Amino acid sequence: MNSLIRGLSLTIAVSSMALLVAGKSLVRADDADVASVPEATSSPVNVVGTWVGTNSICMGCAFDLDIKTQKGVSFHGTFSLETGMDTPSGKLTGKVNKDGSLSMTLHATMGSRHNCTAKAMATLTDANDMTGMFTVIQSAHCSGTGSFTAAR
Repeated sequence: MNSLIRGLSLTIAVSSMALLVAGKSLVRADDADVASVPEATSSPVNVVGTWVGTNSICMGCAFDLDIKTQKGVSFHGTFSLETGMDTPSGKLTGKVNKDGSLSMTLHATMGSRHNCTAKAMATLTDANDMTGMFTVIQSAHCSGTGSFTAAR
């Protein structure tokens, strides 16, 4: 046991105000400035589930999200959006932002004449309701904007 103690090259000195480890002073927790202690990070809101709602493109047109997986702030799933003429659907990717809002990319791979991509932002009004806006990324065959509401 004494050989282990002798083998330590680390000097530890304890005083009533500080702990000295390898030449560095560590202030005791009760002496630390509370404002400098970082807040504990909370887990992002869970958005996994089937969200069913409507969009503003046409009266009563559906806007559905099926968020299948979430790892940390990132989530993945599928979406479907009625436009009155087509029902584009496809892949959904997104993230929960620091302020709790959702940023999503909707990439239509079926249900319409052209594969289009839209960006959407949503706000959770409570744990099971969201409202948001989407904008289709402009291209030769794709354009549009709208709003939506959905609940799970």
